Amino acid sequence: MKNMWSKNKNKGFTLLEIIVAITIASLVATIAGSLVNFSFKAEKKVEAEYDLQADVRLASEVINNAVRNASVTFLINGKIPAGKASNWNYIGLTGDASQIVQYTWDEPSKKHQEKILLKAEADRTYSLEFENKAKSKLIDFTVGAKPNTGKSFEVKSSLNSMNSLAVDYIKDEKNPSAVIAYRLDERPKAGKDTKSSIAISMVLDNSGSMDKTLNNNKPDKKNPSRNSIMQKEANKLIDDFPENVHLLTFSYATNANSATGSSFIQLTTAANKDKAKEKIPKNPVGGTNTGDALRRAYFKLLGFEEKESLRYIILLTDGNPTYHSSTSKNDKNNKKNYRLTDGDVTEDDIGGEGNSDPYSYSLNYAKTLGALISSNKAISKTFVIGFSAVKSDIDKAKEIALSANKAGTKVEEVYFEAGSEEELGIAFDSIKEAMLTEYWHIYGPYGKPAE
Repeated sequence: MKNMWSKNKNKGFTLLEIIVAITIASLVATIAGSLVNFSFKAEKKVEAEYDLQADVRLASEVINNAVRNASVTFLINGKIPAGKASNWNYIGLTGDASQIVQYTWDEPSKKHQEKILLKAEADRTYSLEFENKAKSKLIDFTVGAKPNTGKSFEVKSSLNSMNSLAVDYIKDEKNPSAVIAYRLDERPKAGKDTKSSIAISMVLDNSGSMDKTLNNNKPDKKNPSRNSIMQKEANKLIDDFPENVHLLTFSYATNANSATGSSFIQLTTAANKDKAKEKIPKNPVGGTNTGDALRRAYFKLLGFEEKESLRYIILLTDGNPTYHSSTSKNDKNNKKNYRLTDGDVTEDDIGGEGNSDPYSYSLNYAKTLGALISSNKAISKTFVIGFSAVKSDIDKAKEIALSANKAGTKVEEVYFEAGSEEELGIAFDSIKEAMLTEYWHIYGPYGKPAE
């Protein structure tokens, strides 16, 4: 027994056992290495995705700040334009969607400084799209990254560009907006070959019916008169106008002779704005001579001293035309005798039935003046507000608005019905936005490269 034990004790591992052991060890090492490598790659992928998401969020925040601080905002269809205008800043997608870039205007060097918000990488592309709610300053935008492999990531934002004088956007499904152009200066700056100011003839209805409620009833504490509502909203409009606006305000009823005592006031100070507010009518009386209102507003604009200016008419009416102005005391109801030149009229020059007959000389007179205005390229647009909750009172105002604007003008761009205080405020805001947007098109972000 002793010898047998001694023999077994000295026996070693066989070759087969050694091979099996080595194989198992190698397999374990390979699996362990694979697990470590997989874990490392997974960690790197998570880190890369996290970094990408952080970069996208940072780019979104840069856009947020631009929208919040902009004094005017344009959403441009397509990619970043080759030509960038002086004083404008841009954030947008490059043509190949490989980068999102910011160009900020540097006044000392008179050049745009480039900053890459999302840099080009071989394994991804980016997306950027802007939208604007109609007749509002609400801007929606989406910033996204699209890796060649893995999930796409995007950040959506919606905010109000409260500081902007205007937000310009033309929706185009085939060519969506991938660029925001914005300015940070407090107000427009006139430049060479640009129109430096806005001139507005604002003519407000002061006929007897303006002393009634919007539903043609007697006013009380709960239901104010049309005139009191108009005063309130017109005051707000004047306060909201920027200082490059020159405003002439006058009233009309059976005639528009009050235009003679009015002049253009540049709204540079609070005191000047208060002077403009004093011209808002307060004591309604008389009929509705819409044609005379257009006649005086038109000639006042033609006499505005600054040649390089945008010129607009804002006409508020609470009823269809009931009177017209003539050059003949003996034959007032003759279209050949319509008064189409400037100046006051007397009672003997006034014709009309005193009612809203849609086929009257009075409506035709207003449309004749409208045609005269629309034929003159010096007048940019005529905005008309039908201010009544009774549709039959203002059912001809839309025709007058179309007659006073160039052929092809969309009626919703120049005519507004306001049957409540809120709707009148919206109408005034929409008109203001339309004028400021057109003004900014002249200073727009589509210029030739400055550098």
